Amino acid sequence: MIEMTVVMAILLIAAAAALPRVVAYERSRAESDTEAQIARLPADAAMQAVALGMPVRIRATGSSLVEESVTPDTTGAVTTDSQADQIKEIQLGDDLRIRNAEINGTMSNEGTWEWMVYPDDSSDKGELDFGEGAAHMSLVISDHATSQWISGDVPDQSLDTWDAGSLATRT
Repeated sequence: MIEMTVVMAILLIAAAAALPRVVAYERSRAESDTEAQIARLPADAAMQAVALGMPVRIRATGSSLVEESVTPDTTGAVTTDSQADQIKEIQLGDDLRIRNAEINGTMSNEGTWEWMVYPDDSSDKGELDFGEGAAHMSLVISDHATSQWISGDVPDQSLDTWDAGSLATRT
């Protein structure tokens, strides 16, 4: 009986030592899954826009990112008041928060940030700066609905453009 008690005590101590690592691993895996879903969201929105034949937007609500199809008004314009049908919502979780947001180089806040992609596969440029504890990373979305994560602050997107008129023409 004493031997069983000693073995049980050793097993309990080992389990207590391993539990924080298992919990941290599960939390890290959940955060990585959320980050992957966020990175895939612009490409998914572009596919939806082409498939539905109407604009699709991603908007930030503070605690989530929402993908929705947007019905243009009678003039073909899309405004923030246009009718929208939700396609997907990604919850950011407890640790991941939006710190800054930009659309086409203009600062926005998380409550008004909306990135739009159109059926012709054109889109806005967008940036979202996320904070996760003390660390932060940025999701940069190109005007062709591709996205990538960058560690740190949102880079200057104006450096990605060039003046086509300055190129020499061939004769």
